[in-house]
Amino acid sequence: LAAVTINAAFNSGIIDTAVNGAVNYADAQNKEEITFEDLDRDIQDIVNKIKDYDIGGDKEDTPLNHEPVVGDVTVARVANSTDKLTITATAEDLDGDSLTYTLLRGDTEDNIAEIELAPTSISGNTVTFTDTGLTMAKTYYYKVKASDGSESSISVNYGNERTWCKGERCDGFSSRDVMCTKCDTNYQIMCTLCKGTGKRAESVQEGWW
Repeated sequence: LAAVTINAAFNSGIIDTAVNGAVNYADAQNKEEITFEDLDRDIQDIVNKIKDYDIGGDKEDTPLNHEPVVGDVTVARVANSTDKLTITATAEDLDGDSLTYTLLRGDTEDNIAEIELAPTSISGNTVTFTDTGLTMAKTYYYKVKASDGSESSISVNYGNERTWCKGERCDGFSSRDVMCTKCDTNYQIMCTLCKGTGKRAESVQEGWW
């Protein structure tokens, strides 16, 4: 009778069913663990992105690991220049992305706007612009914008410099003329003989030329 019962159990598949059920349960449990690991990884990625973009915080919604950092703008006057200035700035992207640069210029520090001017040279993280066609004896204010294609940053500190005045010769009474001073403290032509007009007054006679 015992042999018949055991034989019936094997022949009816009761033991196979039990074994298969145990295997299937273990396999499902393993898959569930893998699924939860993937889910935990995805959730952690989302948390990291929220921190990265500072969503809900006080900062702008821009990824901090992409934001280029622009250094102070240094404006160097070109020697003896009346109509051009050289502007240098440094920038660095924390991801090491290539940056493009835009020069911003204004008559005051409050009205600085972008102008179409490409940098003349880029050495490392330093960029150099040459701004030409400027007005004589005038102050200009500059900033530089750096962009990695998705985010951009504008230098906080502005640089300012003024061009020189032209420097003239005033007419003499004879075959020689008199060199006027380059500029006074206001960067204006101020010759003691012509008072900046370029023509010596008839009443002024500093000897016969």
